[in-house]
Amino acid sequence: MRAGTTHEGGRQMLHKLRQRLATSLFAFGALLGSAQASMYSDLVFFGDSLSDTGNVLSLTTAFSPPPFPSFPAAPGRFSNGPVWTEHLAQGLGLAGNAAPSNLLFAGAPGVIPIGAQGGQNFSFGGARTGLDGSAGPTTGLSGQLIAWNGSVFNPATGLTRAADPGALYVVLAGANDLRDARTANPGATAGDAAARTAAAQLTAGNVSNAIGLLAQAGARHFLVSSLPDLGLTPEATTLGNVAASTDVTLKFNAALAAAMAALDALFLGQAGIDLDIRALDFFGLSNSIHQDAVGTGSVYGISNVTAPCIAPVAPGAYFVPGSVDLNCAVSAFSDDLHPSAAVHRLLGQLAVATAVPEPGSLVLVALALTLLVGRGRRAPLARLPSGRY
Repeated sequence: MRAGTTHEGGRQMLHKLRQRLATSLFAFGALLGSAQASMYSDLVFFGDSLSDTGNVLSLTTAFSPPPFPSFPAAPGRFSNGPVWTEHLAQGLGLAGNAAPSNLLFAGAPGVIPIGAQGGQNFSFGGARTGLDGSAGPTTGLSGQLIAWNGSVFNPATGLTRAADPGALYVVLAGANDLRDARTANPGATAGDAAARTAAAQLTAGNVSNAIGLLAQAGARHFLVSSLPDLGLTPEATTLGNVAASTDVTLKFNAALAAAMAALDALFLGQAGIDLDIRALDFFGLSNSIHQDAVGTGSVYGISNVTAPCIAPVAPGAYFVPGSVDLNCAVSAFSDDLHPSAAVHRLLGQLAVATAVPEPGSLVLVALALTLLVGRGRRAPLARLPSGRY
Protein backbone atom coordinates (compact mmCIF):
# COMPACT_ATOMS: atom_id res chain seq x y z
CA MET A 1 0.00 0.00 0.00
CA ARG A 2 1.37 3.42 -0.93
CA ALA A 3 2.29 5.85 1.84
CA GLY A 4 -0.12 8.45 0.49
CA THR A 5 -2.98 5.99 0.63
CA THR A 6 -2.08 5.05 4.19
CA HIS A 7 -1.99 8.71 5.21
CA GLU A 8 -5.37 9.38 3.61
CA GLY A 9 -6.87 6.34 5.30
CA GLY A 10 -5.56 7.54 8.63
CA ARG A 11 -7.09 10.96 8.08
CA GLN A 12 -10.46 9.40 7.26
CA MET A 13 -10.29 7.19 10.35
CA LEU A 14 -9.45 10.19 12.56
CA HIS A 15 -12.29 12.17 11.02
CA LYS A 16 -14.76 9.34 11.69
CA LEU A 17 -13.50 9.04 15.26
CA ARG A 18 -13.97 12.77 15.77
CA GLN A 19 -17.51 12.54 14.45
CA ARG A 20 -18.34 9.62 16.75
CA LEU A 21 -16.91 11.42 19.78
CA ALA A 22 -18.73 14.61 18.93
CA THR A 23 -21.97 12.70 18.50
CA SER A 24 -21.40 11.19 21.93
CA LEU A 25 -20.93 14.67 23.37
CA PHE A 26 -24.14 15.90 21.73
CA ALA A 27 -26.25 13.02 23.01
CA PHE A 28 -24.53 12.31 26.29
CA GLY A 29 -25.98 15.17 28.29
CA ALA A 30 -29.64 14.36 27.70
CA LEU A 31 -29.22 10.63 28.20
CA LEU A 32 -27.19 10.99 31.38
CA GLY A 33 -29.45 13.60 32.88
CA SER A 34 -32.55 11.52 32.24
CA ALA A 35 -30.93 8.49 33.83
CA GLN A 36 -29.83 10.28 36.99
CA ALA A 37 -32.22 13.20 37.33
CA SER A 38 -32.59 12.61 41.06
CA MET A 39 -28.89 13.03 41.88
CA TYR A 40 -29.42 16.61 43.13
CA SER A 41 -32.26 17.83 45.33
CA ASP A 42 -32.13 21.38 43.98
CA LEU A 43 -30.30 23.54 41.45
CA VAL A 44 -29.17 27.16 41.90
CA PHE A 45 -27.44 29.45 39.39
CA PHE A 46 -25.24 32.52 39.87
CA GLY A 47 -23.62 34.46 37.05
CA ASP A 48 -23.93 37.06 34.32
CA SER A 49 -25.41 37.40 30.83
CA LEU A 50 -24.13 33.96 29.83
CA SER A 51 -26.57 32.46 32.35
CA ASP A 52 -29.34 35.06 32.76
CA THR A 53 -32.79 33.89 31.64
CA GLY A 54 -34.78 37.01 32.51
CA ASN A 55 -33.63 38.85 35.63
CA VAL A 56 -32.45 41.85 33.64
CA LEU A 57 -35.62 41.70 31.56
CA SER A 58 -37.60 42.15 34.79
CA LEU A 59 -35.54 45.24 35.54
CA THR A 60 -36.64 46.78 32.26
CA THR A 61 -40.23 46.84 33.47
CA ALA A 62 -39.52 47.61 37.14
CA PHE A 63 -37.46 50.75 36.62
CA SER A 64 -37.60 53.83 34.44
CA PRO A 65 -35.54 54.37 32.44
CA PRO A 66 -34.73 50.69 32.02
CA PRO A 67 -31.06 49.66 32.29
CA PHE A 68 -31.31 47.90 28.93
CA PRO A 69 -33.82 48.92 26.27
CA SER A 70 -34.69 45.62 24.64
CA PHE A 71 -33.66 42.05 23.83
CA PRO A 72 -33.06 39.98 20.73
CA ALA A 73 -35.11 37.04 19.52
CA ALA A 74 -35.26 35.16 22.83
CA PRO A 75 -36.81 37.44 25.49
CA GLY A 76 -34.67 37.70 28.59
CA ARG A 77 -31.75 35.81 27.06
CA PHE A 78 -28.55 37.40 25.82
CA SER A 79 -28.61 35.07 22.84
CA ASN A 80 -30.88 34.07 19.97
CA GLY A 81 -32.38 31.14 21.87
CA PRO A 82 -32.26 29.11 25.09
CA VAL A 83 -29.04 29.42 27.09
CA TRP A 84 -26.93 26.71 28.67
CA THR A 85 -28.47 27.00 32.13
CA GLU A 86 -31.81 25.94 30.67
CA HIS A 87 -30.28 22.90 28.98
CA LEU A 88 -28.51 21.88 32.19
CA ALA A 89 -31.64 22.27 34.30
CA GLN A 90 -33.68 20.24 31.83
CA GLY A 91 -31.02 17.53 31.67
CA LEU A 92 -31.04 17.21 35.46
CA GLY A 93 -34.82 17.00 35.61
CA LEU A 94 -35.11 20.42 37.27
CA ALA A 95 -36.15 22.55 34.30
CA GLY A 96 -38.04 25.12 36.37
CA ASN A 97 -34.94 26.03 38.34
CA ALA A 98 -33.40 27.83 35.37
CA ALA A 99 -36.21 30.40 35.44
CA PRO A 100 -35.15 33.82 36.74
CA SER A 101 -35.47 34.35 40.48
CA ASN A 102 -36.66 37.94 39.88
CA LEU A 103 -35.12 38.96 43.20
CA LEU A 104 -32.86 41.95 43.76
CA PHE A 105 -31.01 43.15 46.83
CA ALA A 106 -32.19 46.76 47.13
CA GLY A 107 -29.89 47.93 49.91
CA ALA A 108 -31.19 48.82 53.35
CA PRO A 109 -34.80 47.65 52.72
CA GLY A 110 -33.49 44.21 51.87
CA VAL A 111 -34.43 41.97 48.97
CA ILE A 112 -37.33 42.95 46.74
CA PRO A 113 -39.16 41.13 43.94
CA ILE A 114 -38.71 42.72 40.53
CA GLY A 115 -41.17 40.47 38.74
CA ALA A 116 -43.25 37.35 39.19
CA GLN A 117 -41.40 34.98 41.49
CA GLY A 118 -39.63 32.46 39.38
CA GLY A 119 -36.93 29.84 39.72
CA GLN A 120 -33.47 29.54 41.18
CA ASN A 121 -31.47 31.51 38.60
CA PHE A 122 -30.00 34.58 40.30
CA SER A 123 -27.78 35.57 37.34
CA PHE A 124 -27.88 39.13 36.04
CA GLY A 125 -26.59 40.24 32.67
CA GLY A 126 -23.68 42.64 33.10
CA ALA A 127 -22.76 41.27 36.53
CA ARG A 128 -19.27 41.67 37.88
CA THR A 129 -17.98 39.39 40.61
CA GLY A 130 -18.29 42.13 43.23
CA LEU A 131 -21.50 43.73 44.44
CA ASP A 132 -22.54 45.62 41.30
CA GLY A 133 -22.95 45.22 37.57
CA SER A 134 -23.97 47.02 34.40
CA ALA A 135 -27.65 46.37 35.13
CA GLY A 136 -27.39 48.41 38.31
CA PRO A 137 -26.23 48.32 41.92
CA THR A 138 -26.28 44.96 43.71
CA THR A 139 -26.64 42.89 40.51
CA GLY A 140 -23.10 41.50 40.80
CA LEU A 141 -22.17 38.08 42.15
CA SER A 142 -22.02 39.33 45.74
CA GLY A 143 -25.40 41.03 45.30
CA GLN A 144 -26.85 37.79 43.95
CA LEU A 145 -25.67 35.98 47.07
CA ILE A 146 -27.50 38.55 49.20
CA ALA A 147 -30.65 38.05 47.12
CA TRP A 148 -30.37 34.28 47.59
CA ASN A 149 -29.72 34.76 51.32
CA GLY A 150 -32.81 36.95 51.64
CA SER A 151 -31.04 39.72 53.52
CA VAL A 152 -27.73 41.46 53.90
CA PHE A 153 -25.10 39.47 55.80
CA ASN A 154 -21.71 39.98 57.37
CA PRO A 155 -19.06 38.24 55.22
CA ALA A 156 -17.02 37.64 58.36
CA THR A 157 -19.77 35.56 59.94
CA GLY A 158 -21.24 34.14 56.74
CA LEU A 159 -24.63 33.65 55.17
CA THR A 160 -27.64 33.41 57.45
CA ARG A 161 -29.59 31.06 55.20
CA ALA A 162 -28.74 27.37 55.37
CA ALA A 163 -27.71 25.88 52.04
CA ASP A 164 -29.15 22.56 50.92
CA PRO A 165 -26.27 20.03 51.02
CA GLY A 166 -27.99 17.96 48.34
CA ALA A 167 -28.31 20.82 45.85
CA LEU A 168 -25.99 21.73 42.97
CA TYR A 169 -24.76 25.34 43.00
CA VAL A 170 -23.62 26.56 39.58
CA VAL A 171 -21.30 29.53 39.05
CA LEU A 172 -20.13 31.03 35.75
CA ALA A 173 -18.82 34.53 36.39
CA GLY A 174 -15.93 36.89 35.72
CA ALA A 175 -16.10 37.72 32.02
CA ASN A 176 -17.18 41.32 32.56
CA ASP A 177 -14.45 41.89 35.15
CA LEU A 178 -11.90 40.68 32.61
CA ARG A 179 -13.35 42.84 29.86
CA ASP A 180 -12.94 45.81 32.18
CA ALA A 181 -9.28 44.88 32.68
CA ARG A 182 -8.32 44.80 29.01
CA THR A 183 -6.64 47.71 27.32
CA ALA A 184 -7.14 48.89 23.77
CA ASN A 185 -3.41 48.33 23.35
CA PRO A 186 -3.03 44.59 22.92
CA GLY A 187 0.53 44.25 23.67
CA ALA A 188 2.14 45.41 25.67
CA THR A 189 3.81 46.84 28.38
CA ALA A 190 4.75 45.01 31.51
CA GLY A 191 2.34 47.30 33.33
CA ASP A 192 -0.56 46.18 31.16
CA ALA A 193 0.30 42.53 31.75
CA ALA A 194 0.63 43.09 35.49
CA ALA A 195 -2.75 44.81 35.61
CA ARG A 196 -4.37 41.88 33.82
CA THR A 197 -2.73 39.45 36.21
CA ALA A 198 -4.00 41.39 39.21
CA ALA A 199 -7.51 41.62 37.75
CA ALA A 200 -7.58 37.90 36.97
CA GLN A 201 -6.49 37.00 40.49
CA LEU A 202 -8.95 39.41 42.11
CA THR A 203 -11.82 38.10 39.99
CA ALA A 204 -10.98 34.47 40.71
CA GLY A 205 -10.75 35.37 44.39
CA ASN A 206 -14.23 36.88 44.30
CA VAL A 207 -15.64 33.71 42.75
CA SER A 208 -13.83 31.59 45.33
CA ASN A 209 -15.14 33.75 48.18
CA ALA A 210 -18.72 33.31 46.96
CA ILE A 211 -18.33 29.54 46.77
CA GLY A 212 -16.66 29.50 50.17
CA LEU A 213 -19.60 31.36 51.72
CA LEU A 214 -22.04 28.86 50.23
CA ALA A 215 -19.91 25.98 51.47
CA GLN A 216 -19.84 27.48 54.98
CA ALA A 217 -23.63 27.63 54.82
CA GLY A 218 -23.81 23.92 54.05
CA ALA A 219 -23.49 23.62 50.26
CA ARG A 220 -21.43 20.63 49.16
CA HIS A 221 -21.88 20.29 45.40
CA PHE A 222 -20.65 22.93 42.93
CA LEU A 223 -20.29 23.25 39.18
CA VAL A 224 -17.80 26.03 38.44
CA SER A 225 -17.04 27.04 34.87
CA SER A 226 -13.89 28.36 33.30
CA LEU A 227 -14.33 31.28 30.93
CA PRO A 228 -14.18 30.94 27.15
CA ASP A 229 -11.32 32.66 25.36
CA LEU A 230 -12.40 36.31 25.14
CA GLY A 231 -9.82 36.74 22.41
CA LEU A 232 -12.00 34.66 20.08
CA THR A 233 -14.96 37.05 20.31
CA PRO A 234 -15.79 39.41 17.45
CA GLU A 235 -15.69 42.18 20.07
CA ALA A 236 -12.00 41.58 20.77
CA THR A 237 -11.21 41.69 17.06
CA THR A 238 -13.12 44.94 16.63
CA LEU A 239 -11.39 46.54 19.62
CA GLY A 240 -7.97 45.32 18.58
CA ASN A 241 -7.22 43.61 21.89
CA VAL A 242 -7.26 39.94 20.93
CA ALA A 243 -3.92 39.17 22.59
CA ALA A 244 -4.84 40.99 25.80
CA SER A 245 -8.21 39.26 25.90
CA THR A 246 -6.69 35.81 25.53
CA ASP A 247 -4.00 36.63 28.08
CA VAL A 248 -6.40 37.76 30.79
CA THR A 249 -8.67 34.75 30.14
CA LEU A 250 -5.81 32.30 30.56
CA LYS A 251 -4.66 34.04 33.72
CA PHE A 252 -8.15 33.96 35.20
CA ASN A 253 -8.74 30.31 34.40
CA ALA A 254 -5.41 29.35 35.97
CA ALA A 255 -6.15 31.45 39.06
CA LEU A 256 -9.65 29.98 39.34
CA ALA A 257 -8.36 26.41 39.16
CA ALA A 258 -5.80 27.17 41.86
CA ALA A 259 -8.40 28.89 44.04
CA MET A 260 -10.82 25.98 43.77
CA ALA A 261 -8.12 23.47 44.67
CA ALA A 262 -7.09 25.60 47.65
CA LEU A 263 -10.69 25.95 48.82
CA ASP A 264 -11.25 22.22 48.59
CA ALA A 265 -8.06 21.56 50.55
CA LEU A 266 -9.01 24.14 53.18
CA PHE A 267 -12.39 22.56 53.94
CA LEU A 268 -10.91 19.08 53.93
CA GLY A 269 -8.04 20.04 56.19
CA GLN A 270 -9.91 22.19 58.69
CA ALA A 271 -13.33 20.57 58.81
CA GLY A 272 -12.88 17.16 57.19
CA ILE A 273 -15.37 18.17 54.48
CA ASP A 274 -14.61 16.96 50.97
CA LEU A 275 -16.30 19.51 48.72
CA ASP A 276 -17.54 18.25 45.37
CA ILE A 277 -16.35 21.05 43.06
CA ARG A 278 -16.77 20.07 39.42
CA ALA A 279 -14.93 21.91 36.66
CA LEU A 280 -16.90 22.86 33.54
CA ASP A 281 -14.41 23.40 30.71
CA PHE A 282 -16.08 26.17 28.72
CA PHE A 283 -12.64 27.29 27.56
CA GLY A 284 -11.81 23.92 26.03
CA LEU A 285 -15.19 23.60 24.36
CA SER A 286 -15.06 27.07 22.81
CA ASN A 287 -11.57 26.46 21.44
CA SER A 288 -12.60 23.10 20.02
CA ILE A 289 -15.55 24.70 18.25
CA HIS A 290 -13.27 27.38 16.85
CA GLN A 291 -10.67 24.90 15.61
CA ASP A 292 -13.34 22.72 14.00
CA ALA A 293 -14.78 25.75 12.20
CA VAL A 294 -11.34 26.75 10.94
CA GLY A 295 -11.22 23.29 9.39
CA THR A 296 -14.43 21.92 7.88
CA GLY A 297 -16.98 22.66 10.59
CA SER A 298 -18.26 19.14 10.08
CA VAL A 299 -18.11 18.02 13.71
CA TYR A 300 -20.09 20.66 15.56
CA GLY A 301 -21.90 22.06 12.55
CA ILE A 302 -20.64 25.57 13.31
CA SER A 303 -18.77 27.20 10.46
CA ASN A 304 -18.98 30.90 11.31
CA VAL A 305 -16.87 31.90 14.31
CA THR A 306 -15.99 35.44 13.27
CA ALA A 307 -19.23 37.37 12.72
CA PRO A 308 -22.36 37.72 14.88
CA CYS A 309 -25.51 36.28 13.35
CA ILE A 310 -27.68 39.15 14.67
CA ALA A 311 -26.58 42.58 13.54
CA PRO A 312 -26.87 45.23 16.29
CA VAL A 313 -28.54 48.52 15.55
CA ALA A 314 -25.34 50.21 16.75
CA PRO A 315 -21.84 49.04 17.71
CA GLY A 316 -21.85 47.57 21.19
CA ALA A 317 -25.66 47.47 21.40
CA TYR A 318 -25.66 43.83 22.41
CA PHE A 319 -29.20 43.75 23.69
CA VAL A 320 -31.07 45.70 21.03
CA PRO A 321 -32.59 43.55 18.31
CA GLY A 322 -31.34 44.26 14.85
CA SER A 323 -31.59 42.23 11.69
CA VAL A 324 -30.65 38.57 11.43
CA ASP A 325 -27.85 38.74 8.90
CA LEU A 326 -26.44 35.22 9.09
CA ASN A 327 -27.62 31.72 9.87
CA CYS A 328 -27.49 31.50 13.67
CA ALA A 329 -27.61 27.70 13.55
CA VAL A 330 -24.08 27.61 12.10
CA SER A 331 -22.73 30.66 13.95
CA ALA A 332 -20.81 30.74 17.23
CA PHE A 333 -21.97 34.22 18.27
CA SER A 334 -25.38 35.84 18.37
CA ASP A 335 -23.82 39.30 18.79
CA ASP A 336 -20.18 40.31 18.96
CA LEU A 337 -19.81 39.03 22.53
CA HIS A 338 -22.43 36.42 23.46
CA PRO A 339 -22.58 32.80 22.26
CA SER A 340 -25.33 31.68 19.93
CA ALA A 341 -28.05 29.26 20.97
CA ALA A 342 -26.13 26.53 19.13
CA VAL A 343 -23.09 27.00 21.38
CA HIS A 344 -25.28 27.26 24.47
CA ARG A 345 -26.79 23.88 23.58
CA LEU A 346 -23.33 22.30 23.39
CA LEU A 347 -22.26 23.91 26.66
CA GLY A 348 -25.41 22.72 28.37
CA GLN A 349 -24.82 19.16 27.24
CA LEU A 350 -21.22 19.30 28.44
CA ALA A 351 -22.46 20.70 31.76
CA VAL A 352 -24.81 17.75 32.27
CA ALA A 353 -22.00 15.33 31.46
CA THR A 354 -19.74 17.10 33.95
CA ALA A 355 -22.34 17.43 36.70
CA VAL A 356 -23.37 13.76 36.59
CA PRO A 357 -20.35 11.75 35.45
CA GLU A 358 -20.43 8.05 34.73
CA PRO A 359 -17.26 5.92 34.82
CA GLY A 360 -15.21 6.83 31.79
CA SER A 361 -17.63 9.47 30.53
CA LEU A 362 -15.38 12.44 31.21
CA VAL A 363 -12.45 10.60 29.68
CA LEU A 364 -14.51 10.37 26.50
CA VAL A 365 -15.34 14.07 26.60
CA ALA A 366 -11.71 15.00 27.24
CA LEU A 367 -10.53 12.79 24.38
CA ALA A 368 -13.15 14.31 22.10
CA LEU A 369 -12.04 17.85 22.86
CA THR A 370 -8.37 16.89 22.41
CA LEU A 371 -8.94 15.28 19.01
CA LEU A 372 -11.24 18.01 17.80
CA VAL A 373 -8.55 20.62 18.30
CA GLY A 374 -6.50 18.61 15.84
CA ARG A 375 -2.93 19.07 14.68
CA GLY A 376 -3.23 22.57 13.28
CA ARG A 377 -2.66 25.84 15.14
CA ARG A 378 -3.52 25.00 18.72
CA ALA A 379 -5.04 27.45 21.12
CA PRO A 380 -3.71 26.81 24.63
CA LEU A 381 -6.23 24.79 26.60
CA ALA A 382 -6.45 25.86 30.22
CA ARG A 383 -7.65 22.40 31.22
CA LEU A 384 -9.75 19.55 29.94
CA PRO A 385 -12.67 18.39 32.04
CA SER A 386 -11.59 16.17 34.90
CA GLY A 387 -14.91 16.37 36.69
CA ARG A 388 -13.39 18.01 39.76
CA TYR A 389 -10.94 20.80 40.44
